[in-house]
Amino acid sequence: MMNPEAIEASFKDLQTKLKQQFKRQPSLDAILYIIGMNALGKGNITYDREEKMNLLHVAHCTVFALSGYYELERTDEDGWPHFKILKQYPIMELSEQELFLKQHILMYFKSIDY
Repeated sequence: MMNPEAIEASFKDLQTKLKQQFKRQPSLDAILYIIGMNALGKGNITYDREEKMNLLHVAHCTVFALSGYYELERTDEDGWPHFKILKQYPIMELSEQELFLKQHILMYFKSIDY
């Protein structure tokens, strides 16, 4: 894992770049929502509350698949991806979990050449 300062600095840079594109400072959840929408591939349509929660789940699975925690198992008839768990997350303190997530978000955006 990168050092915490480097992760935070890179994440702030990503937020700045996304702010330029979306005209507002995105929170961690907003960034996950963007990733989920991108992974789903249906664009910026209106989602109900359950679908929004599912988009966050898809985002988590998508970013952690980059490190082998999940694998895309199938896409259902409505186009929603379904993942299977390949390995458990390491045990971490809450602050470490947030850094771990941010690092994977950074990996995701690098993987799509953003």
